[in-house]
Amino acid sequence: MAVQVKYTAPESVPEGAYLAELVSVSERVMKSTDGSESWEYVDFTFRIIDGECKGRTVRGSAPKFLSPGSRLEAWLRAMKPRTFAKGEVVELDDYIGSVVSVYVEERVGSTGAKFYDVTRVRALTDVEKKIVEGLSKTETKPQETKSEAKTEKKIDDLEDIPF
Repeated sequence: MAVQVKYTAPESVPEGAYLAELVSVSERVMKSTDGSESWEYVDFTFRIIDGECKGRTVRGSAPKFLSPGSRLEAWLRAMKPRTFAKGEVVELDDYIGSVVSVYVEERVGSTGAKFYDVTRVRALTDVEKKIVEGLSKTETKPQETKSEAKTEKKIDDLEDIPF
């Protein structure tokens, strides 16, 4: 039986800020080319919940190093504002479902392939929280009302908010 593979490419996501929900967390180990060193990372997968890219997934990673000022601490605090105690073990699956604002940047790999990476994660503003509340209400209703159509327009207005 012949082995078959389907050629796929990631859907493009223009650079910018998006409202997104964390859908998965995984761990990854990278080794140096000679194998003498290794680095641990936490990979986050987010699903965009609004706009033209709604439903697409984007990924970002942070070194698996939770300390004051680390990228991992900043991202986790954006998802659930809190402080961490020295020596505390944090269960990252507890963060799945968190809704945040992510900033996506395009990166071109050594082969010329394009990748769309989450480079920053921040907590939602009060305005964004209201938009997310509106989005969850529209998903449960079968028909769009005029106020919901206005909510969708407001989401598009968020593109100009600086990160």
